[in-house]
Amino acid sequence: MDKTQKIKTSHDNLMFFLIFGIILASFFLLNPKTSSFLKMDREKEWEMFMHTLIDDPINPQVFWKFREFYSYGSILYNKAGIANKNITSIPEEFLIPDAKNANNNPVLYFESNKIASVDIITDAKTIDQVMSIPKNTIKYDKNELVYQSGDNVTIAFIKSISDLRKVNGYLDYDGKDKSMLEGKKWLNLTRIKLN
Repeated sequence: MDKTQKIKTSHDNLMFFLIFGIILASFFLLNPKTSSFLKMDREKEWEMFMHTLIDDPINPQVFWKFREFYSYGSILYNKAGIANKNITSIPEEFLIPDAKNANNNPVLYFESNKIASVDIITDAKTIDQVMSIPKNTIKYDKNELVYQSGDNVTIAFIKSISDLRKVNGYLDYDGKDKSMLEGKKWLNLTRIKLN
């Protein structure tokens, strides 16, 4: 191999690694699931979500998107109910009766290093039937509560089962799960760590 071929081969290798590095960096920075690890993106997600949270009723689709992309995590799902012992980092004020209690049936638990969130099928019609209302509220009406305590923001809301249907594909709304959902509401309790 002469000197010209060595230079060309080394140039080709350099180009390959440069292009590969650019593609890898682009993937990491532009993919919402991987970029959620960046504090800057998390702060931007929080600010955008907070504006919609204060000004409008909580939109279930916007909430689920925020929960997923603010801090990527894992989901525990059981339509028969999730026992409190399996809900490891849910705030104490969210402790709910075990799944055996027909009034509150926790069916989905989302956990990440920044968010703990539980979705419950409930008989409750208003937030104050589920938890006491703190004085330091950011937003409160009969169906929605947002308050901050230190670096944590708590969001609680009650929506219709038709709202849950828009975002949760785990349940069989027209089939086997129809009787379980009849006359019930969707309760979500979420704790967000801002720092």
